[in-house]
Amino acid sequence: MEALDLEKFEGVFKQNPGKFSRCKFFLKNIKNSNDFSTKLLNLAKLVIALYQKGYTLEKETVKQLLNL
Repeated sequence: MEALDLEKFEGVFKQNPGKFSRCKFFLKNIKNSNDFSTKLLNLAKLVIALYQKGYTLEKETVKQLLNL
């Protein structure tokens, strides 16, 4: 299982956009939400979707995503 920092995270999406369409949907919801609980819910869904693809997120990446 590969842990992704923010740069690798964005690179994985660009390499294979069709494989990560659900992940991009959750990421868009994180960016567009002003409510912290909605951001957290979408982050959890993103982490689950990435885990199913064989990836995890580094702790700093999670913090950066919550601060978007």
